[in-house]
Amino acid sequence: MRGERLEEQADAPQELNGRWLLSWDGDCGFCRRWVQRALRLDHSGRIVALPYQQCTDWLPQVVLERSPVQAHLRSPDGRYWGGGDAAIRLIGVLGYPWAETLLGIQPLRALTGLAYRYIAAHRRLMSRWGL
Repeated sequence: MRGERLEEQADAPQELNGRWLLSWDGDCGFCRRWVQRALRLDHSGRIVALPYQQCTDWLPQVVLERSPVQAHLRSPDGRYWGGGDAAIRLIGVLGYPWAETLLGIQPLRALTGLAYRYIAAHRRLMSRWGL
């Protein structure tokens, strides 16, 4: 998904008002380390990071179904990005719009998606390597 507005099952938590949500697999050490890195780069405090397991009451069903295999980014106005598209959009939110624009151009967008899917499929192994 790429910037789709999705209907949520219930109201999002108050802490998200005006902020971006980065949802990820809370059982994944690799994911946890990369989310921590992203939060360190969020100097403006625009991002709230929550494991998807803590959002099951209100995330859209399609997001919940895909959450075990990919992270998602939710904009303050309720649009969602998943997987490689979420990573590209996150780069822009973190203050690197030039990199977001560059990675959003084909074929780089497609390559980013492929790299994301490969890493996601091997994240447990990469976690053991300390990545």
